[in-house]
Amino acid sequence: MVLPSCSPGPSPGTTATSAEVAASSSQQLHVWVVGNPTSGGNRGGAVLDRLVRLFASTYGVAAVHTTSSRKFLGCLAPMQEQLLLSTAAASPAAHTPAAASAVSAVWDATAAHTTAPPSSSSTAACAGDVQTLVIRTDQVGHTAAVAHGLSRLILRSRLDNDRHRWRGSRTPAGPLSAHHHHHVVLIVGGDGTLSEATNGLCEGTLDSFAQLAQSGGGRAAPATPRRSSHDVVEREAAVLSHLLPAVLYVPGGTGSDFAKLGLCCRTADDALRVVRDGLVHDLIGRRACDGGGVAPSPSEPRRTAVAAHAVDVGRLEFLRTGTRHFFINECSTGMSCDVVRRGERFKRSRWIAMLGGLLLFAASALISLFLMKPTPLYICKLPPRRALPTTTTTAAAAAAGTTTRLPTATKTCEDVDDTDGGATETDASEDHAGRKHHPLGGSRDEDITDPRAPSPPSPPRTPPPPPSRATLSLAPFRSVGEQLDHLRTLLRCCDEEAASSVDEDGAYELHSRAPLPPPHARRVVCSLDTPPHQVLQLLDISPGELQRHRSQQQQQQQPLHNGRRSAGDLRGGDTLGVDDLAALTWVQLPSSMVAFANGRWYGGGMLVAPHADPMDGMLSCTNWVATILPFISGVISLYTGHHVRWRSTSAFDGHRFLITSVPPPSSTLSDDEDHIDSSGSGCGDGAPLYVEADGEVIEPAPAIVELAGTLTFLVPGTAEVHLGRPAPGTAREGEAHHAAAAAAGVFVASDTVYASLPHHRLRRLRNGLAGLLGRSTGYVQRWGGKRGRRRSQGSTHATAADVCV
Repeated sequence: MVLPSCSPGPSPGTTATSAEVAASSSQQLHVWVVGNPTSGGNRGGAVLDRLVRLFASTYGVAAVHTTSSRKFLGCLAPMQEQLLLSTAAASPAAHTPAAASAVSAVWDATAAHTTAPPSSSSTAACAGDVQTLVIRTDQVGHTAAVAHGLSRLILRSRLDNDRHRWRGSRTPAGPLSAHHHHHVVLIVGGDGTLSEATNGLCEGTLDSFAQLAQSGGGRAAPATPRRSSHDVVEREAAVLSHLLPAVLYVPGGTGSDFAKLGLCCRTADDALRVVRDGLVHDLIGRRACDGGGVAPSPSEPRRTAVAAHAVDVGRLEFLRTGTRHFFINECSTGMSCDVVRRGERFKRSRWIAMLGGLLLFAASALISLFLMKPTPLYICKLPPRRALPTTTTTAAAAAAGTTTRLPTATKTCEDVDDTDGGATETDASEDHAGRKHHPLGGSRDEDITDPRAPSPPSPPRTPPPPPSRATLSLAPFRSVGEQLDHLRTLLRCCDEEAASSVDEDGAYELHSRAPLPPPHARRVVCSLDTPPHQVLQLLDISPGELQRHRSQQQQQQQPLHNGRRSAGDLRGGDTLGVDDLAALTWVQLPSSMVAFANGRWYGGGMLVAPHADPMDGMLSCTNWVATILPFISGVISLYTGHHVRWRSTSAFDGHRFLITSVPPPSSTLSDDEDHIDSSGSGCGDGAPLYVEADGEVIEPAPAIVELAGTLTFLVPGTAEVHLGRPAPGTAREGEAHHAAAAAAGVFVASDTVYASLPHHRLRRLRNGLAGLLGRSTGYVQRWGGKRGRRRSQGSTHATAADVCV
């Protein structure tokens, strides 16, 4: 099969229907632009206008439509039932209308709302290859709703690409079959817009897969006991890692902290280059059009056109309500929630908003520092989730009636050698390529081979280059039928086919009314005088050490559990699915702010988590206590990342955490509570501990923070991604030191030798002197307080005696 040659687009000022546009090319790329025009002081609107002009001048005026979110949702509303029925009816015996009809209906409906921009002198030569729909949000919350609808529409279109496979054909349609539709979502706005879009894409993808799983086999699912919490979240991670669409991000907000990582297109011109020089070339097999806009760069090598990064998606679940929320940059609690609320109020003021994100958030933080005081909270490090059964042995396991386990799905981009240019994996992604990939996302050569016969040589025309193997191996552009087959087989093997979606009460519903911490759990109380290395010994332990500690505590608590079970007094709060919370260590820390970061920057440029890596499958956490004078004197350190070396800062890493507020002080202390330099440590006042994610205050704790799935970000191939280094004193720093020493051929005997280096000894001496000074200050304050109380009591008695006389 030979691709048709490029044909001229329609004349300027005319509007072509989807059928006319599709007739010019059997391969189409749909670019769905979702943006907030008011973000960043109308900066988002300027970026959207620039995108419209660039794509219109490159692919023709008729290939770009513009509409509002209200009108788009109105166009999508009549198709919801059709999408539900057609998506759920994707069984071999079903004959459903093509998904392209829904895409075409949306395209034709938005044509009436489009105002054609002025056309350039040169009309696009490949107008039928790319269709761009620009959706401007005009109401609060519409970004998530639009992304939710787009995710379902895109998944339904990908199902239609593989409709021959779903209808039982022995020769399923390949990734380059006729009328193949590719999709990419382009997000314009700040961190809040990106977070809303991420939530909408994740929720829409999970809802669509739940409908597929419930109707896929044509039979009702057998009655099975409730799944464990690990299985629920692992299924979500598997679905999201392999069914989410690809994303381009153009920053246009007040802070745009996530964009500082380099996982974005800095300008609208960069976004056009990624689409034109990268995706169109790799997916459709055409050379870049030169209709106008940004000129192609023939001098640059082809392999620098586009790069793909699999970015971890964070997941929050609030235990009291079962609310689920996804985030992409960070979530935090403490002073940050007050800063977010105050910053949103400042944004409403035109004059204050003109200061920019840096000064706006800095002023909010300074005011919050004067009004708030550090409060204690509990952090419990949870073990990594139990993995799902592997799909490579699913058939054998189903026949034998057994199940096996596989590593957690964390990456979707395959490490494919790109020889002809196109999407390439960066060094950052290759660093983690050694970890096992989920079999659902495995890419084989036969899945990505071009099935088209080579075109005969033609003197006047150069044959189109073959599509890039690396781009086609990415999960958003691979055959979705095979991935869904694996997921269906996986659920059928576990006899939980219809239970692929999360229960209405949440994955951790068993713990909704349980006391936290559990009554007999081990609790460790830390204070400002606690040395940082002791905090790291509690929170920066490896999964193996965590499992050993949990086994030891389970053995110690076994007699107590047996006695309570025989007495019928065992409460559900002692265990949480496969997480035995009573056997874990609960660390009480004084905190002004604790951040669980996927990105590095937050609050308009504060380098809150300089050790974060959004592609390593782990959360990078920072807890710090701020008082007025140290904060003002060291405020520059918050923007350089040196605050992680403060004595009041603890930086650690982990897969999953549970955070909750400290209950009000009781008259008696538990026997399982340990104190580490508890002088000066306060108890909670019972106030709710609110949690924010990506600049949005959500609900009060308790909540479980973890990672669930990945989202593919497409960036220019020349973009530099800024990843963090391990925090000082952490286990990852030691591992990095040993790895660097081994690579350099330097012998490192043990951690003792590493800890005895001069700068580490100086750091320990400094921490020891600071601890001694802190304890002395606390002793003087307590001694002075006692003398003051005695004097006041003596004066009270003397006054009473005078009155009696």
